[in-house]
Amino acid sequence: MISLEMLGFTSETQNYPQPQMYQLFGSKGDYLALVGNQEMYSLLQEMNEIFSRHLPTRLLCVSDRGDSFPEIQLSDHSPFWEFGYDALLLTDTAFLRNPNYHRHSDTIASLDLDFFAKVVEGLILVTKHLTDS
Repeated sequence: MISLEMLGFTSETQNYPQPQMYQLFGSKGDYLALVGNQEMYSLLQEMNEIFSRHLPTRLLCVSDRGDSFPEIQLSDHSPFWEFGYDALLLTDTAFLRNPNYHRHSDTIASLDLDFFAKVVEGLILVTKHLTDS
């Protein structure tokens, strides 16, 4: 399962649930996050390699269904992990970056459409790669 969650917002700042994440991922919210369970690590790496040709990416592989990062469990991939299925999350990190998240100000005008277009280009290439494999 691949969950596409909030894919079009960039920001000069990025918030994280744990302070050490700033050291790993930086403080600028200009990347696509690829998140998966440990069993999906090889596919995550392949996808990251494809997406990173078009835009900045960050890879996060978790071994505990996201229990150590409860914010990661808030998307549609989480129930799949809970029931033992492999799942991936592709996200711009939603409310950890976007102050408009779930507000009336969350309009198309607040999005970075160039960034979003690059995500779509990457999705096309990933889909082609997966169907050709």
